[in-house]
Amino acid sequence: CRCRKAPTERGQPRPREQLFMSSRFEDLTYEEIAQKYGVTTRKIKREIQKALEELRDSLGDYLLVLLLLL
Repeated sequence: CRCRKAPTERGQPRPREQLFMSSRFEDLTYEEIAQKYGVTTRKIKREIQKALEELRDSLGDYLLVLLLLL
């Protein structure tokens, strides 16, 4: 299923989404994110890579259409 997974019950983003948002929207380095969440930089790299893969998978067909329209 290509459907987007819902945030947790309290309306908070999933941990992977939090790490990704810290990287992209708070403009933090992997080291800064690792310190903020108390994990290793290797875990940050791995989780952000997985988040990008999920994003690519969910946007797959839309990206092709967007590229064709440009």
